[in-house]
Amino acid sequence: MVDANANDVNANNVNIVPRTHAQLTDEKPCECPLLRLTPADVAVLQKAVPDQVKLHFNSERPFSRQQASVKAKATLALEHLVPALAHAEHHWAALCLLSNSNHNIQANDDRRRRRQELRKAAEDKRLADLRAAAEKNLKEDGEDEEMDDLAFWLRHKRGRD
Repeated sequence: MVDANANDVNANNVNIVPRTHAQLTDEKPCECPLLRLTPADVAVLQKAVPDQVKLHFNSERPFSRQQASVKAKATLALEHLVPALAHAEHHWAALCLLSNSNHNIQANDDRRRRRQELRKAAEDKRLADLRAAAEKNLKEDGEDEEMDDLAFWLRHKRGRD
């Protein structure tokens, strides 16, 4: 009877896939042969992981600062979509995918924000240059008018005083 329980425990542990790296960011679950992900599974994950991150995570926080309940919901949703991920020890495969996706989404947002700032700065500089050129033209036109008035006065009114 003890042997039967031991066999059940061993049978359950056979499918557990351990991590191969110390850090979660170094793991590549889609390339792990022990998980036995099919190309269809990978395609589903490529679409589902960013959706789960956008649905559950706070976009201002890095993955390490997300709430545990939020991580658990997203992890379980991914493991429900692709059951092969459930064989990873301590859900490392789903967590790795979520972490990488969260990082990519935040990096894209930062790049988008930076490009907007650069465009706004360039537009502000262009408008400032246009204003400066317009003011310079107005000033030069004013000087020309003053010179025209002086020339008119010298030509026509000088002899009449």
